[in-house]
Amino acid sequence: LVLWKLLRQVRVWAATPPERRAGLLRAPAPAALAALAEARTGAPEIADALDRATAALRDPQGEGLAAALHAVAGWAQGRSAEAALQYAEAAAVVDPGAAERANYAGRLARDGTDHWRAEVWFERGIGLARARGDHVEYIRGHLGYGILLRTLGKVRGARKHFDTASILAKKDGRRWLAAEAQHDLFYLMADASAYAEAERHARRALAWYPKHHPRVPFLAADFAFVLVCRRHHAEAVELLEGFLRAVEAPGEQLLGMSVLVRALACSGRLRDFERLRRRLRKLLAEHDEFEPAARINLAEAERAAGMWEAAEANARTALSLARARREAQPERLAAALLAQVTARVPAPPAELLPADRELQGVVRAFVARLAAWSPRRPGRAPRVCREHWAA
Repeated sequence: LVLWKLLRQVRVWAATPPERRAGLLRAPAPAALAALAEARTGAPEIADALDRATAALRDPQGEGLAAALHAVAGWAQGRSAEAALQYAEAAAVVDPGAAERANYAGRLARDGTDHWRAEVWFERGIGLARARGDHVEYIRGHLGYGILLRTLGKVRGARKHFDTASILAKKDGRRWLAAEAQHDLFYLMADASAYAEAERHARRALAWYPKHHPRVPFLAADFAFVLVCRRHHAEAVELLEGFLRAVEAPGEQLLGMSVLVRALACSGRLRDFERLRRRLRKLLAEHDEFEPAARINLAEAERAAGMWEAAEANARTALSLARARREAQPERLAAALLAQVTARVPAPPAELLPADRELQGVVRAFVARLAAWSPRRPGRAPRVCREHWAA
């Protein structure tokens, strides 16, 4: 109730010209003060932010109001996606010249699959950053917008934004950030089946990432997925086993294990496939993060093993979940897979491909980096904390 009322007051305050804000809001009644005190007790993490926001609304200039609203938005993340987005947008409205506020609102809207709102905020953030010569927010805005367009399947637009972010980050001496943009470009090109170009971006990202960068294992897993699509199953299995040793989060384990199950089935290692499939189904019963993608991989594995009914059931579930969650790429993949499984189109046979020395060199480089990688040794932090760069 307190958060809702404060948000209403902020909206009224922001829509009122500064010269008319004096005396706009009456002093809170005893019941309102009691509700505020109860809210402060129930959420002590934002007690100071609530006090600062309430006081700032009595100031025609609203000194400190945007920062207080931003603090509430950060607290609301993980509790209420809509509350977090509403407060992030309010902070951006109160501080209309701040690119970082607009980019943050864009990220929350994108993560909540409110794509139109996200697009509006990212365009605003990029424009503000360009006008002020703010390279930090300009890069972050392009990365965030690129991820949004990639999610929507708009390859050309996403590629443009990732390229811009990578070039500017490299010029600014932020190789680790340029590596993240190259990683995103790799993912984008791999999804478009442009595997040769995707491999170039993957090699560049691996070379630019610091030794213990947190995204190194995920780059290896993404590269392994491309290897599976290109039917280099043995190399993929080696990378995926290294990935599963490196990560601990259930969702990450689920996704990596699903690709490994697929690689094992497609390579004809059916005993290992069946053993790991049981573990994967148990994880799916306990965790739903990345479930559409995991079920697509499981269905592909079952298709390769000739388990048609199970493959059809998982493909249908993946399609239903992807539609409900508005995940464009998994929906497209699940629909195509379901059509093939329903028509009983067999998976491509596991063939012994000719040795590719250049590819094997890249795989060896990935294996070596995974072996040396440690989540507890992040290396020297960049000048700007990586959390600040979340796109």
